[in-house]
Amino acid sequence: MAVAALGPQPAQGRTAALLLTWALMGLWHGAAWTFVLWGLYHGLVVLLYRVVPALGRYSERHPHLAQGLMLAAVMFGWIPFRARSLEQAFHLWGLALNPTAFAISPEVLRLSSNTACFSYFFAFALTIALPLIYAARHTKTFWVQTQPATFLKYLLLTSSLVFLSILYFNTTQQFIYFQF
Repeated sequence: MAVAALGPQPAQGRTAALLLTWALMGLWHGAAWTFVLWGLYHGLVVLLYRVVPALGRYSERHPHLAQGLMLAAVMFGWIPFRARSLEQAFHLWGLALNPTAFAISPEVLRLSSNTACFSYFFAFALTIALPLIYAARHTKTFWVQTQPATFLKYLLLTSSLVFLSILYFNTTQQFIYFQF
Protein backbone atom coordinates (compact mmCIF):
# COMPACT_ATOMS: atom_id res chain seq x y z
CA MET A 1 0.00 0.00 0.00
CA ALA A 2 2.83 2.37 0.75
CA VAL A 3 4.24 1.85 -2.74
CA ALA A 4 0.88 2.66 -4.35
CA ALA A 5 0.76 5.95 -2.44
CA LEU A 6 3.97 7.11 -4.16
CA GLY A 7 2.45 7.30 -7.64
CA PRO A 8 -0.79 6.99 -9.59
CA GLN A 9 0.31 3.80 -11.43
CA PRO A 10 1.82 0.74 -9.72
CA ALA A 11 4.86 0.86 -12.02
CA GLN A 12 5.43 4.53 -11.25
CA GLY A 13 5.06 3.80 -7.55
CA ARG A 14 7.69 1.05 -7.75
CA THR A 15 10.00 3.39 -9.65
CA ALA A 16 9.60 6.15 -7.07
CA ALA A 17 10.09 3.65 -4.24
CA LEU A 18 13.25 2.30 -5.88
CA LEU A 19 14.79 5.75 -6.31
CA LEU A 20 13.72 6.84 -2.83
CA THR A 21 15.25 3.70 -1.33
CA TRP A 22 18.55 4.26 -3.10
CA ALA A 23 18.58 7.95 -2.12
CA LEU A 24 18.03 6.93 1.51
CA MET A 25 20.85 4.40 1.23
CA GLY A 26 23.05 7.27 0.08
CA LEU A 27 21.99 9.36 3.09
CA TRP A 28 22.70 6.41 5.35
CA HIS A 29 26.35 6.60 4.28
CA GLY A 30 26.63 10.28 5.09
CA ALA A 31 24.67 13.51 5.35
CA ALA A 32 25.90 15.08 2.13
CA TRP A 33 24.46 15.59 -1.34
CA THR A 34 27.29 13.55 -2.84
CA PHE A 35 25.99 10.46 -1.03
CA VAL A 36 22.44 11.14 -2.22
CA LEU A 37 23.81 11.46 -5.77
CA TRP A 38 25.65 8.16 -5.29
CA GLY A 39 22.41 6.47 -4.23
CA LEU A 40 20.35 7.99 -7.03
CA TYR A 41 22.94 6.98 -9.62
CA HIS A 42 22.83 3.35 -8.50
CA GLY A 43 19.04 3.47 -8.34
CA LEU A 44 18.97 4.69 -11.93
CA VAL A 45 21.30 1.87 -12.99
CA VAL A 46 18.96 -0.70 -11.41
CA LEU A 47 15.94 1.03 -12.93
CA LEU A 48 17.55 1.09 -16.37
CA TYR A 49 18.24 -2.63 -16.15
CA ARG A 50 14.61 -3.30 -15.19
CA VAL A 51 13.03 -1.00 -17.78
CA VAL A 52 15.13 -1.91 -20.84
CA PRO A 53 14.53 -5.61 -21.60
CA ALA A 54 17.30 -5.62 -24.22
CA LEU A 55 19.87 -5.25 -21.42
CA GLY A 56 18.78 -8.56 -19.90
CA ARG A 57 18.94 -10.31 -23.26
CA TYR A 58 22.35 -8.77 -23.96
CA SER A 59 23.73 -9.98 -20.65
CA GLU A 60 22.53 -13.50 -21.48
CA ARG A 61 24.17 -13.47 -24.93
CA HIS A 62 27.42 -11.76 -23.90
CA PRO A 63 27.83 -12.37 -20.15
CA HIS A 64 31.52 -11.45 -19.90
CA LEU A 65 31.13 -8.20 -21.79
CA ALA A 66 27.99 -7.37 -19.80
CA GLN A 67 29.86 -8.02 -16.54
CA GLY A 68 32.70 -5.75 -17.66
CA LEU A 69 30.28 -2.98 -18.61
CA MET A 70 28.42 -3.33 -15.31
CA LEU A 71 31.71 -3.16 -13.41
CA ALA A 72 32.61 0.03 -15.28
CA ALA A 73 29.15 1.52 -14.59
CA VAL A 74 29.38 0.71 -10.87
CA MET A 75 32.94 2.05 -10.60
CA PHE A 76 31.83 5.21 -12.40
CA GLY A 77 29.04 5.48 -9.82
CA TRP A 78 31.48 5.48 -6.91
CA ILE A 79 32.90 8.85 -7.97
CA PRO A 80 30.32 10.89 -6.01
CA PHE A 81 30.92 8.71 -2.94
CA ARG A 82 34.56 9.81 -2.90
CA ALA A 83 34.02 13.41 -4.02
CA ARG A 84 34.04 16.21 -1.46
CA SER A 85 31.29 18.18 -3.22
CA LEU A 86 28.77 17.89 -6.05
CA GLU A 87 30.95 20.17 -8.16
CA GLN A 88 33.92 17.88 -7.69
CA ALA A 89 31.80 14.80 -8.49
CA PHE A 90 30.58 16.29 -11.77
CA HIS A 91 34.09 17.50 -12.58
CA LEU A 92 35.52 14.01 -12.00
CA TRP A 93 32.75 12.45 -14.09
CA GLY A 94 33.64 14.87 -16.86
CA LEU A 95 37.31 13.92 -16.63
CA ALA A 96 36.45 10.22 -16.67
CA LEU A 97 34.46 10.68 -19.88
CA ASN A 98 37.15 12.81 -21.56
CA PRO A 99 39.73 10.60 -23.31
CA THR A 100 42.17 13.51 -23.62
CA ALA A 101 42.27 13.97 -19.82
CA PHE A 102 44.38 10.85 -19.23
CA ALA A 103 48.11 11.19 -18.77
CA ILE A 104 50.93 8.96 -17.68
CA SER A 105 51.27 9.14 -13.93
CA PRO A 106 54.25 11.18 -12.66
CA GLU A 107 54.90 8.41 -10.13
CA VAL A 108 55.39 5.93 -12.98
CA LEU A 109 57.71 8.32 -14.80
CA ARG A 110 59.83 8.77 -11.64
CA LEU A 111 60.35 5.04 -11.16
CA SER A 112 63.77 3.69 -11.91
CA SER A 113 63.89 1.51 -15.00
CA ASN A 114 64.47 -1.67 -12.94
CA THR A 115 61.54 -0.98 -10.64
CA ALA A 116 59.22 -0.13 -13.51
CA CYS A 117 60.25 -3.19 -15.51
CA PHE A 118 59.76 -5.47 -12.51
CA SER A 119 56.34 -3.94 -11.74
CA TYR A 120 55.13 -4.31 -15.30
CA PHE A 121 56.51 -7.83 -15.60
CA PHE A 122 54.88 -8.88 -12.31
CA ALA A 123 51.50 -7.43 -13.30
CA PHE A 124 51.68 -9.02 -16.75
CA ALA A 125 52.78 -12.41 -15.35
CA LEU A 126 50.03 -12.39 -12.74
CA THR A 127 47.44 -11.48 -15.35
CA ILE A 128 48.60 -14.36 -17.54
CA ALA A 129 49.02 -16.87 -14.69
CA LEU A 130 45.59 -16.56 -13.11
CA PRO A 131 43.55 -17.53 -16.21
CA LEU A 132 46.04 -20.28 -17.02
CA ILE A 133 45.70 -21.72 -13.52
CA TYR A 134 41.93 -21.61 -13.89
CA ALA A 135 42.14 -23.34 -17.29
CA ALA A 136 44.47 -26.01 -15.93
CA ARG A 137 42.18 -26.78 -12.99
CA HIS A 138 39.11 -27.02 -15.22
CA THR A 139 40.79 -28.66 -18.20
CA LYS A 140 38.01 -31.00 -19.25
CA THR A 141 35.20 -28.47 -19.34
CA PHE A 142 37.18 -25.32 -20.06
CA TRP A 143 38.89 -26.29 -23.30
CA VAL A 144 35.78 -27.99 -24.68
CA GLN A 145 33.66 -24.87 -24.15
CA THR A 146 36.29 -22.25 -25.04
CA GLN A 147 38.18 -21.96 -28.29
CA PRO A 148 41.91 -21.33 -27.74
CA ALA A 149 41.78 -18.22 -29.95
CA THR A 150 38.97 -16.76 -27.84
CA PHE A 151 40.87 -17.54 -24.64
CA LEU A 152 44.03 -15.88 -25.98
CA LYS A 153 42.04 -12.85 -27.12
CA TYR A 154 40.58 -12.34 -23.63
CA LEU A 155 43.96 -13.02 -22.05
CA LEU A 156 45.59 -10.32 -24.21
CA LEU A 157 42.75 -7.88 -23.51
CA THR A 158 43.00 -8.46 -19.75
CA SER A 159 46.78 -8.11 -19.80
CA SER A 160 46.51 -4.86 -21.75
CA LEU A 161 43.95 -3.45 -19.30
CA VAL A 162 46.15 -4.28 -16.31
CA PHE A 163 49.17 -2.72 -18.03
CA LEU A 164 47.25 0.45 -18.88
CA SER A 165 45.82 0.63 -15.35
CA ILE A 166 49.31 0.60 -13.89
CA LEU A 167 50.67 2.99 -16.50
CA TYR A 168 47.93 5.57 -16.02
CA PHE A 169 47.43 5.07 -12.29
CA ASN A 170 47.78 8.44 -10.66
CA THR A 171 48.43 9.48 -7.09
CA THR A 172 47.37 7.23 -4.27
CA GLN A 173 44.65 8.49 -2.00
CA GLN A 174 43.96 7.79 1.62
CA PHE A 175 41.21 5.20 2.21
CA ILE A 176 37.91 7.06 2.53
CA TYR A 177 36.93 5.76 5.97
CA PHE A 178 40.15 7.07 7.50
CA GLN A 179 38.77 10.58 6.90
CA PHE A 180 35.91 10.18 9.38
